[in-house]
Amino acid sequence: MSGIHPLRVLRAEPLWIANGVITGVLALLFAVFYVGANVDPVDPMKHLPVGLVDADPAAVTVEDGHPSMRTAAWA
Repeated sequence: MSGIHPLRVLRAEPLWIANGVITGVLALLFAVFYVGANVDPVDPMKHLPVGLVDADPAAVTVEDGHPSMRTAAWA
């Protein structure tokens, strides 16, 4: 085993500079991607094909002796 103490490696300045640069670049990339995705989140959906389907049967209820049509949300 060499005579270098293990904690002496942590005192090496280039090690901390490299870690700081890598962490800074990753934080910058995350921020750019987050802001870029939230600037206009609806824009990619402008040409998204969407169909509205109302296939729920209406509920028929009797009020005051007369049938009335209500949707399931109002029943």
